[in-house]
Amino acid sequence: LSGMVSTERLSELLKRPEGINLEPRSATVSIMFVEVVGLTATCAEKPPRQAFELLKSTLAEITAIIFRHGGIAEKGYSHGIYFYFGYDLLQSGTRADHADAALACAIDLQRYWIQRTASAEQTVFPLRISVNTSSVYFGDLGASSGVELNMIGYGVEDAKRIAALAEDYRIV
Repeated sequence: LSGMVSTERLSELLKRPEGINLEPRSATVSIMFVEVVGLTATCAEKPPRQAFELLKSTLAEITAIIFRHGGIAEKGYSHGIYFYFGYDLLQSGTRADHADAALACAIDLQRYWIQRTASAEQTVFPLRISVNTSSVYFGDLGASSGVELNMIGYGVEDAKRIAALAEDYRIV
């Protein structure tokens, strides 16, 4: 679960490992897809080490804000990353305010990114953010040596499709 949740949340979870529920189940959550516009093309023009350093630093900045709002990181790609809000690893339910938390996070992330853009000496990539509330399935797809919690369902792909409809620096 390292990298999926904040270090503080991971410490809480590790205090009660027997309470972590990894059984496949359905839950209604708010899924956020953050598209980093132009990052893939820029990375393709750089040597591998520089491309991965740029990708890693960009996703780390985004993820830090998501974690402050209680989001969980799902999967990262060269152009974006999925997050979800509301799923509780220690309970069988979801947070009732997950949509509000996801939207507040999206607004904070865009505000931060716009300020960063205005003051940056380096290349900054616009963000397109979508928030989609949907029922999805959660389960552990990791090998016997590790945990890899994943969500599947139409709502996951819908979040990515919706982000493509947004203009740069917008939330849909």
